Amino acid sequence: MARNITEIVEQSKVQLDIIESNSGQIEVINPEVNSIEITFSGSSVTSDLDIITQTNTLVVDSVIDNTLVEIVPPQVTTIETTTSKNVIEIAEDQVQYLTGSVFNTINNTIVSGGNLTNVLFQTQSDISNAVLSNLVIKDFSNNVSLNVNGGKLELIFGSPSEPFFNDINIIGFDTDRFNLVNNEYVIKPIYNLNGSTFISGSLSSSLKGISNFEDGSSILINSSTHPSYASGSHNFTINILTQLVDGTLFTISSNKQVNLGKLTPTDPILNVTYNMFPLNAYNDSQNEIEFGAIGNLSWNVTPGTTITPNNSLGWLKNTPEYSLDTITLDSPSGTKVVSSISSNNIIIQPIEQYWNSGIENSPQIYHTGSTDQRSWERVKSLRYGTWTEPGPLTSIGLSQLDQWESNIGTIVYGYNTQPNIETVTLDFSPNTTTGEYLYIVYDSTLNDINVLENQLSFQNEIVAFNSPYIENGYKIYRTITKKNGANYKHKIKFA
Repeated sequence: MARNITEIVEQSKVQLDIIESNSGQIEVINPEVNSIEITFSGSSVTSDLDIITQTNTLVVDSVIDNTLVEIVPPQVTTIETTTSKNVIEIAEDQVQYLTGSVFNTINNTIVSGGNLTNVLFQTQSDISNAVLSNLVIKDFSNNVSLNVNGGKLELIFGSPSEPFFNDINIIGFDTDRFNLVNNEYVIKPIYNLNGSTFISGSLSSSLKGISNFEDGSSILINSSTHPSYASGSHNFTINILTQLVDGTLFTISSNKQVNLGKLTPTDPILNVTYNMFPLNAYNDSQNEIEFGAIGNLSWNVTPGTTITPNNSLGWLKNTPEYSLDTITLDSPSGTKVVSSISSNNIIIQPIEQYWNSGIENSPQIYHTGSTDQRSWERVKSLRYGTWTEPGPLTSIGLSQLDQWESNIGTIVYGYNTQPNIETVTLDFSPNTTTGEYLYIVYDSTLNDINVLENQLSFQNEIVAFNSPYIENGYKIYRTITKKNGANYKHKIKFA
């Protein structure tokens, strides 16, 4: 043994302490299974030692630079050094625990302690750090990757989650406007980064122009911030560039289309008033006027309006504003005369009102609002009564409604169909002293009477009447003889 080696102490079968105070080199060659050769400054000391290499611990308490520890057999060996200023080269492929500066290892991850007291590890997908004194990786799958960036060790297990879009909210976009009218609204992207990092966001549209935005922000659109987007319809595209947790750049995109839908003015309204004689000869709910009635129908128009639910305006009235029927340009009103001898229907044609977009739309657009056509049918309602004369009833007499009601009997206005007529009880009241003929009159287009049932005896008394004859569109029944009784109540059945 060299003279500068002060002490070699074998404390146990599993540990060898070497204390050396001068410069030199300690080399563990291990040519044999149970021998260690220690060489110092050209001198050598060989001693046979029993070493169980699976559990051996080699402790180097104090060494100088360039100390080489070489372990040749492939056993599991632990090497400890209490100094971090020296360099130890280890040629062993199963090192379990190292302190100090370790490098040039074979098939092993290099852990560098240097002069640091603690090593910080980020153990979650957030920014939390933990102080670790040992790192053990047990990997039994193929989806674990390692990334070192600026001295930072990242272990990535599995595939990183990708960010995604939920929606693009458009707040305040007014669809009820022409395509040249500006509007202020907000575009807000709704997305989930899903653990990735936001890098940049951009907005583009069907028109030329791009706007950038930050994470979590919205884009204000008006004539000052983005003039191209303040008017018209658009198809917006949002692109967001992100970095996944494994460092990969990843872009998500979403589209949102907003379209103008300018509401049209409301239609004009036709207002009708009537002056009819007799008054009840006019049936407004059924659009009927009794044949023989006289008078007139008058109307005016309430213009359509451009006030929509959100009070947006823009439509302009044309010149002329209204179509022509029997009305003037300035006043869409008129009068229809109702003649007593006319059997034609009374018609008020649709009245149109015209609008245009002016200079607020390109190209200029037009709109026509219109009233519905209004028509009244001339009808012949059921009549019945008594008269001293056998007739015949003339067309002039039939058309004079007031004369019938004053001298003969009743007009049941509005009852001009077979189902209507069958519901009516005919109550005749002839003069009991002189006697009178009984008359039944209705529209000649209806069927003949099959049964005329007496409501007291329930007998069919149609045989008491002559066969009907037609006069000016009326079918007329009259009793063969005069009647002077007090009780004549009948109902008509057509089948």
